Amino acid sequence: SLSFIRYSWPTKLSECMVTGIPVLYLGPAEVGFANFLKEHKAAVCWNSVSKGDLIRNIDWLVRNQQILPEISMRARKLAEAELSDEVVQGKVKRALCDLVAEKVT
Repeated sequence: SLSFIRYSWPTKLSECMVTGIPVLYLGPAEVGFANFLKEHKAAVCWNSVSKGDLIRNIDWLVRNQQILPEISMRARKLAEAELSDEVVQGKVKRALCDLVAEKVT
């Protein structure tokens, strides 16, 4: 359901980002990682699955494929800075400590 996917994060997404594989996202705009990708311009994001929109978007991508290396580099740097094991572990640890601190006070 959309309420679940809104907070999920596909594991392959981080892997593609860190290896420099261009990411093409096709799905709901309300999904958390879609907003993350758009905000950081780390992927090509499409939200419509209508046949006409898909044809126009694929045509646009073919005519503008020179942007893919830049998007891939941006995604790789973002993944290294925000999604590495050390960074994610630190964020989880801080969130748990904050949660415990809230329960104590």
